[in-house]
Amino acid sequence: MLQNEISYHQLLENLNLVAGNQLNLLGLLFFGKSVERFRPLFMIKAVHMFGNDYGDTQYISNDDIYGTIDQQYARSSLFINSQITKSQNHNLSIVLGYLRFHL
Repeated sequence: MLQNEISYHQLLENLNLVAGNQLNLLGLLFFGKSVERFRPLFMIKAVHMFGNDYGDTQYISNDDIYGTIDQQYARSSLFINSQITKSQNHNLSIVLGYLRFHL
């Protein structure tokens, strides 16, 4: 190694992603495999409800989103986008639809 280069382990320590030889919680969220196995609470519970009342018992869909932080972000974005409907105000099929939120 050159003098200016550092090891991967030292880099992870400098970024505060490891403690000793193990990933800490932040490192687990970024690089861990089977995050839910070690920390089952590191998940997103996504629920699409009718209306905007938290006490309502009827829901449209739900999903438990596990994985690393980038996987959770991608899957939660997919969940949100799949619940948004698009409507067209024109009769032309080439016009993009307008996003419509159900509140």
